[in-house]
Amino acid sequence: MFSSSNHGGVECKTCHGAGFSTFPHKQDARAQISQCSECHAQKVLRIEAQFDKSVHATQLPGKFTCTTCHDPHKFQAAKKLGDPRRIVAQDNRMCADCHQSDRQFHALAPDRERADLERVHDWLPNTQLHWKAVRCVECHTPVSTVKTLALSHQILGRSDTTKDCVACHSQASTLRTRLYRHLVEAEQETNGFLNSVILRHSYVIGATRNSYLDIAGGLLIAGTLGGAAGHALFRIIAGAWRKRRRNG
Repeated sequence: MFSSSNHGGVECKTCHGAGFSTFPHKQDARAQISQCSECHAQKVLRIEAQFDKSVHATQLPGKFTCTTCHDPHKFQAAKKLGDPRRIVAQDNRMCADCHQSDRQFHALAPDRERADLERVHDWLPNTQLHWKAVRCVECHTPVSTVKTLALSHQILGRSDTTKDCVACHSQASTLRTRLYRHLVEAEQETNGFLNSVILRHSYVIGATRNSYLDIAGGLLIAGTLGGAAGHALFRIIAGAWRKRRRNG
C-alpha cells in the first residue's frame, strides 16, 4: 500500500528522522515526524490560507493537521489514481471515516453531536448514487482561487454548501475543473463530445452532450417546422389559385 502511495519512493527516515535509520527503531522514533511543510512548503502555504477559513479550523481549532485527513502511507493524488471512481472512493472515505463513525468523530469533537449524513442530505436526489459518483468536496468547497490546486481546502459548513445542481449538470460542468481536472489535458473533442472525459467514465445528465447531435437535432426541428410552414403556404397559394379559376 505504501509503495503505491505518493510517498512510495521516500525513505522512512526522511519523515521519521534518524530513529528509523537502524533496526530495531529507537523507542520514541514514531513520535519524531517531520512537518509536511518541510517538503511541501509552497503548497502548504497556499493550503493553510484556505484551510484557516474552513469549518474544521474555525469550529475545532488546533485539532487538524494534514495527516488527519491525508494518511501519508496510503494517500494517492488524483493524477496517480487516474480512474475517477477510485478518486471518489478514496476521497469520500476520508470524510466518511469521521462523519460516519462515532468513535472517530468524537475523538476530534467530543462535545458535539454527530449528524446523520442520510438525513442532512435528504434534499439530494439519489443520495447514495451521488456519493459513489462525485466527492463530498465537489459541493462542500468553493472553487479554488489557486490554479495549481484542483480543490480548495476551505471546507464549507452545512449552511454554506452549494446546492446548485446546474453546477455539475450542465455543458460547462465544474466536474471538468474538479474531479476530471487531471484528465482534461488529454480530452479529445474530435468526436464532437464537449465533455468526452466525463463521458468515458460516467454519464452526467446535462454534461455529456454531443455537439454534432445538437446540430442534427436543430436541423431536424428546423426542417420539420420549415416543411410544415411550406406545406401551409402551398395550401394557401393552391387554394387562392383554385378560387381564381372558379371565378373566371
